[in-house]
Amino acid sequence: MRDSGAALNGCVFSAAGLAAALVQLAFAFPALGFPPRWMFQVLFLAAVWTALSLAHLVLRSGPFARIVYASFRFVVYEILVYPLGGAASGIALTLLCALVSETVMTLNSPADIVFPIAFIALALIRPANATAWDRAVAPYAAAQALGLAFLPLMVVFALRFYKAALTRARRQKALIERLKRSGLDLIDTNILLQERIVHQEARLLEMERGRISRELHDTIGYTLMNILAMQKAAASILSRDPERAREFIAKTIEQSERGLHDTREAIGALRGRSEGKATIAEAVTRLAVAFDNTHIRIAADLNNSAPSYGPVVDDALGHFVQEAITNAIKHGNADDIVINFWRTGEGLTVSVRDNGTGLTGKARPVEGIGIRGMNERLGGLGGGVSMGNAFGGFRISAFVPSSAYREWV
Repeated sequence: MRDSGAALNGCVFSAAGLAAALVQLAFAFPALGFPPRWMFQVLFLAAVWTALSLAHLVLRSGPFARIVYASFRFVVYEILVYPLGGAASGIALTLLCALVSETVMTLNSPADIVFPIAFIALALIRPANATAWDRAVAPYAAAQALGLAFLPLMVVFALRFYKAALTRARRQKALIERLKRSGLDLIDTNILLQERIVHQEARLLEMERGRISRELHDTIGYTLMNILAMQKAAASILSRDPERAREFIAKTIEQSERGLHDTREAIGALRGRSEGKATIAEAVTRLAVAFDNTHIRIAADLNNSAPSYGPVVDDALGHFVQEAITNAIKHGNADDIVINFWRTGEGLTVSVRDNGTGLTGKARPVEGIGIRGMNERLGGLGGGVSMGNAFGGFRISAFVPSSAYREWV
């Protein structure tokens, strides 16, 4: 599979090397004594070299096609440097480094090692008594040949390690992205699970309250029915059998005491179940604790807030805090979140501040389903939601007027 980043780097290296070689040739051309028309050939071959690089970069070619492109570039290299011979080995060295750098960066392993080394070996081969443009081509001296072999080989191995590092970095980045997505999925699942637990507790609480209410109704109804029956019986025999009437009255008192005891127990259980529902303070604290073993820090500062503002307000604020935390983590990449409560005579303000990316430039918040739900819940209570960048991150605040919870606080 082609690494587009490595391919782009290879083309950049090749273009830079080709440009440097052309500059070298332009300065050395008058001293080389070649006919002026040869410069047009040089420019044409440079254009072919560039076209081959761009074709490889633009076209999503396969491994074989990339080898063909590299081979053609080597042919262009030979046509360019062959007439120069040993008289301009510096230009040949620059072009050879450009050639092997692009070859290493564009081919897959092991071709990215085999072909550059083969190109270096072939570039050193010069037949005896060679001519070009009716001129004898000077062979490479030993020092020139050593330079043409050593430096390009260093380029090959250095770029081979560089490409391997790029590949590792790309894989690590992909792994980090996958882990990040998995972490966000776990956070979503955690919040969803907590919400379901809260709803399940509320449903079980309602069922239990219904059961206790039925028991209370049955207890009172049964007790009153017995008392009424015994009182009628006592009244009917009071004149002729006072002793028997007193027994009925004593049983009536006993039944009343038993019924009162049972009623108090049922009312106590009902009150206890009602008080067992999590308040907004408990819900926010539990939500913060749920992230204790993660890289995300959530701090809840309740300040002068009351423990509860009634089931309706508590539910609206609980959903607001949950949605704000979810957005901070998912969209703002935040890892430090502070929940702040503050109550005044006018109402209650709950703000969620994070250290995330916030809004860039003059961008405005996009009102998605979550924010729309916040506005609907709090708007129904006469309050509202405000948001924006603050303190190097993002802050979203909810306001509930005191009229919405006055009877509870």
